Amino acid sequence: MSTTCPDGPPSQRAGTLRLPRSYLWLAGDRADALAAGRASMADRLVIDLAGVAPQHKGRARDAVAAVLDAAQPVVLRIDAGSSAWFDDDVALCRHPGVAAVILPRTEGIDAVCAVAEQCLCDVLPGIATARGVVHARAIATVPGVTRLVFDAAALALDLGLDAEPPHPSDPAAAGHGEDATRASFEAAEPILQTYRAQLLLASRCAALAAPVETIGEGIADPAALRAIVGRARRSGFRAGLCRHGWQVVELNSAFSSSAPGAPSLDSSFPAT
Repeated sequence: MSTTCPDGPPSQRAGTLRLPRSYLWLAGDRADALAAGRASMADRLVIDLAGVAPQHKGRARDAVAAVLDAAQPVVLRIDAGSSAWFDDDVALCRHPGVAAVILPRTEGIDAVCAVAEQCLCDVLPGIATARGVVHARAIATVPGVTRLVFDAAALALDLGLDAEPPHPSDPAAAGHGEDATRASFEAAEPILQTYRAQLLLASRCAALAAPVETIGEGIADPAALRAIVGRARRSGFRAGLCRHGWQVVELNSAFSSSAPGAPSLDSSFPAT
């Protein structure tokens, strides 16, 4: 695994524009998902190609390509660098209708560099495994990376903690029972907070935008959502990736500059 990155300074684009507070996850194989998402108040729509079943990936990719619009750019969540579909996904990411790429389960810089070098868009590495946390500082320094995306549930599973399952589209979900409870996930939180802090430090040192918290699919209670988002904000995170349209309003409110203790609109760390 590489531990060096290409020559050049870290991306400084993070502080130039108002950054998204809310990312809304859309199924990559649902033709109607994008239209529905655009009717929401989400700052960014995330089309999930990685979660599409293998036998449908080619068809889903073609369908997404047909609806991409440079006037309304979206984020693509693509397959991991080790997958057979990575190269085709990266080719699609060159489309001007793609504003950013989420690379799930990032564990080193190789796939991040490949995306950054081939695509003229921001890269948001997903940190969801122990290896990802260990290499977070190197990942954050790759030019083109603008912020990190933390998946607490997937990391808890990777670490063997007793916690809620990750989203079904995540490879780590295979074989995980459906009876995991929110209470068990909360019990793992003191450990997970340690890794949030590591991502915050990695982001600060690389002058990236503050990290993004992934909201678990099973969060159906507004009070539970507020607790999760509030904890993320207190941890220095400044955006959320959610799977339900109703959650967007809470994310936008919590991560707004008008929220108590919230940062400036760009949600970024100043370069030093």
